[in-house]
Amino acid sequence: MLSGYKVLMVFYECSEGQCSSLQLGAFFNHPTTEAIITEWNKTMRFALTHLADHGNPVISMDLNLLGGVSPEFIKNKKGFVTNY
Repeated sequence: MLSGYKVLMVFYECSEGQCSSLQLGAFFNHPTTEAIITEWNKTMRFALTHLADHGNPVISMDLNLLGGVSPEFIKNKKGFVTNY
């Protein structure tokens, strides 16, 4: 849980303690419409949304980690949940 939201962090293509990408996800507890989801996906550049089976929105963002990132980079990505 982060700021009251269920969140997910999945690392991909990991070897010897290093991963090439990271997916962040947040799950919300209030239903929305396909129209709102479509508008979001048209206007937001770095994150996508979809409706889960129960009609609640899910937001996800993929991050490229190739070349390395600082701890501050990861820490700052927490804001994507609270800003959206």
